[in-house]
Amino acid sequence: MTKATIENYNGAPAIIINGIPYSSMMGTVSTYDRVKKEKILDEEYYKRLGESGIKIFFVMCDTEWTLENAFDGFKTEAEAILRAVPDAYLVLRVGIHPPLEWCEKNPGEMLKYSDGKDKPIRLFAGSIDREYPNMYSLCSEKWRADASEALTSMYERVKALPYSDRIIGFFFSAGGTSEWYYVTPMEYTKKTRYTDTGGFLHSSDIEYSDVYGDLSPAFKREFSKYLRAKYKTEEKLKEAWSDDDATFDDPKIPDCEKRYYVDGVDYDIDRPPYVKPADNKPNPPSNGTNIGHFIDLKKHTDVFDFYRALHLGTANSVIHFGNIIKDLSSGNMLTGAFYGSAGATHYFDYSQIGGVHKILTSGAIDFLASPGVYENRQPGGFTGQRQCFDSFALNNRIFIAEDDTRTHHENAYFRNYYEVYTTEDTLEILKREFGRNICQNTQGWWFDQHIGGGRYKDKEIYKLFSVQENIAHEAYEKNRRKNSEIAFIYDEESYHVISLESTHQMIELFRNYEIDIIGAPSDRYFHNDLSNPDMPDYKLYVFVNTLYLTDSERESIKTKLRKNNATALFMYGSGVINPDRDEPFSPKNITDLTGIEVKENPDVVSGKFKFSENCPSIITDGLDKYDIHGDFKRKMWANTASYMNTIKNSRVNLYPELYSIDKEAENIAYLLENGHPALSVKKNDGFTAIYCATKYLSNDVIRGIAKYSGCHIYTLGDDVLYANESYVTIHAATSGKKIICLPKAASAYELYEQKYYSNNSKKIEPEMKKGETKMFRLDENV
Repeated sequence: MTKATIENYNGAPAIIINGIPYSSMMGTVSTYDRVKKEKILDEEYYKRLGESGIKIFFVMCDTEWTLENAFDGFKTEAEAILRAVPDAYLVLRVGIHPPLEWCEKNPGEMLKYSDGKDKPIRLFAGSIDREYPNMYSLCSEKWRADASEALTSMYERVKALPYSDRIIGFFFSAGGTSEWYYVTPMEYTKKTRYTDTGGFLHSSDIEYSDVYGDLSPAFKREFSKYLRAKYKTEEKLKEAWSDDDATFDDPKIPDCEKRYYVDGVDYDIDRPPYVKPADNKPNPPSNGTNIGHFIDLKKHTDVFDFYRALHLGTANSVIHFGNIIKDLSSGNMLTGAFYGSAGATHYFDYSQIGGVHKILTSGAIDFLASPGVYENRQPGGFTGQRQCFDSFALNNRIFIAEDDTRTHHENAYFRNYYEVYTTEDTLEILKREFGRNICQNTQGWWFDQHIGGGRYKDKEIYKLFSVQENIAHEAYEKNRRKNSEIAFIYDEESYHVISLESTHQMIELFRNYEIDIIGAPSDRYFHNDLSNPDMPDYKLYVFVNTLYLTDSERESIKTKLRKNNATALFMYGSGVINPDRDEPFSPKNITDLTGIEVKENPDVVSGKFKFSENCPSIITDGLDKYDIHGDFKRKMWANTASYMNTIKNSRVNLYPELYSIDKEAENIAYLLENGHPALSVKKNDGFTAIYCATKYLSNDVIRGIAKYSGCHIYTLGDDVLYANESYVTIHAATSGKKIICLPKAASAYELYEQKYYSNNSKKIEPEMKKGETKMFRLDENV
């Protein structure tokens, strides 16, 4: 029997098949033509990919429960791949969507809205393209049970195949585009921002005003389980919700008014009443349920619990199906799913970002996957990833990037959007994505979405893939440990205590435009990992959205920081909510975490700031200290992001303003609107705290703080850089000479040109064109 597992290999997790590591890149090809309703299979294409070194293929398929004759369709594709690549291994990307008849017979398992009406959807994923009367619940126990029967049946049929030893895993697909999200939103008002993927049309469905979900029996059962586990008794539930009528058996679903903080606050800030130059500022918006951008947890914990239960319910389903395959295969098959996409998605309605850490520690799932975000991918930019991939590695799991990298073989619309016009553009971008995966110890699959293949069907791309596979095999035999000195720390619970736009700015824009261009490698974790004794120590920890922290979580953070006298950069509102306190929202909670005394101003204040004259030069060296910082200032590549008909907001508003009043702290920057401190530094007992009063920092400011913290900086400017102990990848944002400073002397060998750029030196100085990628292997003296 073939055994496929995730094991540590030379310092990082790897896919191990029968004791052999399989490195880096895999492949997926779309084959189902929805118009012709048939599969388009190009065996020559598979053969060329296999000859280029790609040996693991994901095959999109469905259970017989989902689609009649689905197994025959799977066999046809699997056998075509194996004829072309006899030594290939296959992972089934299997759809477990319910059939239409099941949905009609089980209305209680379908998403239910407050108006009682069904909202028809179009579900398209893999070989599925059909209309449903409504979206099925992603936490339905009946769906789990019935889908498990179908999955078990499929597993048994797979094991009976003569080539079953070539099948190494199941990748579970459900929800919209198989990525485990609800197709229609959980609330709809005139102020709602959401992704339309088949249900509502924002411009025409005006009659759906103040409609909300999910009131289905399926979700309520999941909600009840969540509440029982959290509160134990109904008395504690009533107290937490400030509701004497709250029950476990029939939990109330918060209405649109209670969800005002999600979209309504930012909508009202962006659309103030007409203001004349001499008028006062508009009053800060509120409907009594919010504290600025935050939900008022003291009065409306039910809203937070609703979203937590919604997201954890979907995570529980992922875990459920993982356990099915793990049990059937005695742990010998890999399991995975799309879940955890914190970016290019809706942080509230989609239900698939709140339970990643639970999945990683469940033992049921080996890997989660997400495509990179669809902006800033152009030559000179980078593809922002949506996951905390170092948390995966710490828990012996793998993050797989769905590298659906656009090439010059796209149509004119996509060539223009991604600015990929030539073969050279394509090759340099493919090098960039591959270099990221090697240096960051993530896996990837090249995803060809052209039906039957076409995106990578190119002799020059085959040559590149072949070179990259050789690089990957060599890289896996070297020291794969990372040497980052900067860690970005995130929190899943905090997604659901602050507005959608705030999280979009704090996580998505910050990560997708700034982090990979600070000139030094960095790692990404959930704050839960700080108590893990195996988590490495860092010189600088950036707490990005750790807004909601318990007493014990705060102690774990401070213990970790004191371990090596680290520097902690606490972004806006870090720790402002403590559910263990009588006043869960308070600036005192920030003080407790950071050691810096903080005050609350209930007004709406701009996040723009400038540096003070007394700012340490190590921070401001290399940037214009008289420039305005604290706000988004780059070209926006996707003006509407994934939000239909809604222009993205790049204006950072602080509501409420939370700023330092600590007399012992050194204030090194000030907010332009009112002169309050924007960046404050204080030496605490065992660590240095920097509190940032705004939500967004550009790469040059982060770089300055990293230098102040003693971190090694490889390169200046806006060039993309990935590095580990053995390799450095750089992608040029501008043309000209680049200076890469290494932490220790090495001989830098460029892997595509096959030549040395330095000999026992701490510097690499290549001349580069904008959009060019170079990948250096760091050798000892030559």
